[in-house]
Amino acid sequence: MADDIQDIEKLSFERDGFVYLRPCLDLVLYWTGSIWDRREEVVSFYERSVDLIRKDVKFFRTETMKAAAPLKKDSLGLVPFWLKKTAKKRDIYMLFLESGSVRDEPSDHAFALNATPECGYARLILPPSFIAKSVSPFVDLAVSLAQGFPFAFGQGGWAVNFNPLEMDYKRDALRSMNALAKRYPGIDMSHPFTTKYAPARGNGIKCINWLTMLNTAFVERLGGMARLRKAFDDKVVVHDLKSGVLIQAGPAPAIGDVNRRQALPVYRQVGRVLAPIRAEEQASIFGPAGVGDEDVTQKWLRRFDK
Repeated sequence: MADDIQDIEKLSFERDGFVYLRPCLDLVLYWTGSIWDRREEVVSFYERSVDLIRKDVKFFRTETMKAAAPLKKDSLGLVPFWLKKTAKKRDIYMLFLESGSVRDEPSDHAFALNATPECGYARLILPPSFIAKSVSPFVDLAVSLAQGFPFAFGQGGWAVNFNPLEMDYKRDALRSMNALAKRYPGIDMSHPFTTKYAPARGNGIKCINWLTMLNTAFVERLGGMARLRKAFDDKVVVHDLKSGVLIQAGPAPAIGDVNRRQALPVYRQVGRVLAPIRAEEQASIFGPAGVGDEDVTQKWLRRFDK
């Protein structure tokens, strides 16, 4: 795993001193319905996340801001204020915290929250070095954050933090995502802003990662808990959650370097079992021309189905 950490830390896409795409570890939980139906859990997820990244965060941005701004004294208290200290409800809630060197730069100590009346997600981003000594704290964190959270679907493992704003070199960053996707199937090409709609509209999950969280409804669509457990060998660990399960594909996350013929058999085992609930209709994420390409995206989403 040390080799994977060294490799992934070299994969940032940078131009003119600005990082547009940064590899990372992430934990993301998606839900359906209103954020107000789970506001206590969202606040808990947020506060646990901030405890891990507080000293590194430099910028924040909300849905009312055209660009990120330097962190203010009360910026980190926005989510608890919105959901617990005011009765006023809004249709859209967005908060992005980043630790980049300049505003709107994707970083590896970050948090993202996006909620609409239909669905939403909360995402914690950490540096690859977080698991340099042991993966146990990361797994324990994922189980703890998902435990009791009324989520629909979730993921954890290698990912990318990508700035979706219209900026210089955005097309080049999307081409970089395309190249990463082709070579490293174990790295999630992350765009939760669009991915959140798949479970909300009943289509299914995005795809698997090292850690994959399913709510009870998705488990039942796969035949129930007993059948799901029997589908895996002893390389896959199934952690029980109050509202579903967390499926761990092997002892540690892997990038699956195609050039080194790393086939990721445990990921493929999980992918095959969960293929029936993977959403067939999902928005395009990336492509070789630097724009969202539906065929390329769909092929990548299906990479672990067989």
